[in-house]
Amino acid sequence: MKTYIEFVKSYRKLFQNARKVPMGKSAGFGEGKNLCDSNELRISDSDKKALHSKIKKLGLTPRVLVFAPHPDDECMNSLAVRFMTECGFEIVDVAVTLGSNVARRKGRLAELKDACNFMGWKIAKLAFDRINPKARTDKKYWSECVDKTVALIEKMKPAVIIAPHIDDWNKTHIGTSMLVSDALAKAAWKGVRIEAELWQAMQTPNLLIEVSDGHLSAQIGALSCHTKEVERNPYHLNLPAYYTDNVRRGAEIVGGQGGDAPSFQFGQIYRVLEKNGKIYKSAFTSKVLTANDSVAELLTQLWK
Repeated sequence: MKTYIEFVKSYRKLFQNARKVPMGKSAGFGEGKNLCDSNELRISDSDKKALHSKIKKLGLTPRVLVFAPHPDDECMNSLAVRFMTECGFEIVDVAVTLGSNVARRKGRLAELKDACNFMGWKIAKLAFDRINPKARTDKKYWSECVDKTVALIEKMKPAVIIAPHIDDWNKTHIGTSMLVSDALAKAAWKGVRIEAELWQAMQTPNLLIEVSDGHLSAQIGALSCHTKEVERNPYHLNLPAYYTDNVRRGAEIVGGQGGDAPSFQFGQIYRVLEKNGKIYKSAFTSKVLTANDSVAELLTQLWK
């Protein structure tokens, strides 16, 4: 390759060829296998024992709850993948809703089960009818939703909760952020809260993580299990471009203006929070974690 027009045409051809890759349960690893089967746990037995022991002393469990506004949002969360493969955490997708199209909810739940089986994740189904800022004004309905969410958090006792940030554009994403915030204000929980972005960028993220080739391919495969959704819009194939843009933005927004960009190609932006009295604030100014770093340090740094 000698010119940028060759580069652009090759990129376009690559995307077109990728549309021929089988979707669904057979994607990536093949029938009967999932991400757990395809990755070795990267944490040593002694480090895993020490980390899990610390979590237990805090009254928590080595588990991550991923609050997904819609089925398919769970697949676009690389930090959860890294907590699983690097720390040995159980990952539970909290299906906040099954989408606004009532006729598609049964089908979307079936696709969600395939996606989570592919990733080796579990599912906790809240499946609320509507979670958005307008629903929050319905005091009785919202209170019931918050109480069910509190009950789930206190039952599961996760070490980490990941949910959208408050300005994530989509109304259900914003509603999910509100739901988690209201639930955490009531719940007796001492874990780490992490905010994610999908639709709209956060103004003050503090974490950029590298996404390895293996993890990214697993996420694309899991996302393809949401077959009817990606048939109408092959956004699973746009995930590499999305993660590349995260590195572009994260290099400046997280790493600092004018600094050297990370050498990795794929990454994702987050905001790690810690509780200060009754409110949550950024746990640190900025951090970049390559694939060679361990995400366990996010927890050990906060739980010294």
